Amino acid sequence: MSSMSLLDIAAVFISVIAILIAYQLSRIRSETRRAVSLLQSIDEELFHLAQEHNPHYGSCSRCGRRAVVRHVLPQNGEPDLNAPDMFYCQSCWWLSSTVRVGEEGKYYKDRLSKEGVTAANAGPG
Repeated sequence: MSSMSLLDIAAVFISVIAILIAYQLSRIRSETRRAVSLLQSIDEELFHLAQEHNPHYGSCSRCGRRAVVRHVLPQNGEPDLNAPDMFYCQSCWWLSSTVRVGEEGKYYKDRLSKEGVTAANAGPG
């Protein structure tokens, strides 16, 4: 009988420890989500501040890297007016044989995005 009660005590102890661990893990997950949200907010603000400082700063359409980007056009003709503007970082447009740097000096923050193209195609109302 005494070995059975010792086994019961061990089972209760393990159960309590498991509940405490689960509670702490949920708190850690909650705090991590809060920290991620705060970091994303700071990242967005820094991105906008960098664009105010340098209007050519943006996100590369090819590799997604944030850097000084330039508006690019297809090498073999005129851009598709129903497509979003493309901006490449220096590495991407140097390595690409399909695009050339646009001459009009368009800034990343003034670009026509995918959402803008969709809205323009939908028309008013």
